[in-house]
Order: sequence, then structure tokens, then C-alpha cells
Amino acid sequence: MGKQKERALELSELARSILVHTGVATYCDDHNYLRWEDDKSAERYAYSLGAHIVKRRQFRCDPADLKKAIRTEINGLLETCPDCPDC
Repeated sequence: MGKQKERALELSELARSILVHTGVATYCDDHNYLRWEDDKSAERYAYSLGAHIVKRRQFRCDPADLKKAIRTEINGLLETCPDCPDC
């Protein structure tokens, strides 16, 4: 895997964990799926937490790249898990 793809994957994984931590999305363990929670304050917190992580150098990247990764993950979220109606 190329270094650029590897970095994009790292950003995506960080963005997903930020979304779960901040409550923007919930995780379906059974189906490896993130579900949108439609919480605008949590969404703002996700961007804020991402900026804090970069500022504290806990993850080295351009803040704009992480913000873009978070936005990409949010745009990919669906309202329900397609594999289980209980989610």
C-alpha cells in the first residue's frame, strides 16, 4: 500500500473514532457499521476535538486534512444499519 493511501486510512480511522467518541455516530459491533445520530452540537465537538488532537501533536497532520476526513466520514453515515433493524 502506498504511503499516501496508508495516511488516508489513518486519517479515516481517526475521524471515525472521533465521531464515535463525540456522539456524532454510534457503532454497530455486529456489522462494523457507524450510524448517524444527527446531533449538530456533537458534530461541532468532533471538529473541535480533531483540531485539539492536531494542536497537541497527538496525531501529526494538517488540520484541514483531518477536518476533511471527518466531513467525509459524516457524509458517508446512514441513519440506520442496513443489516440490523434494531440499530
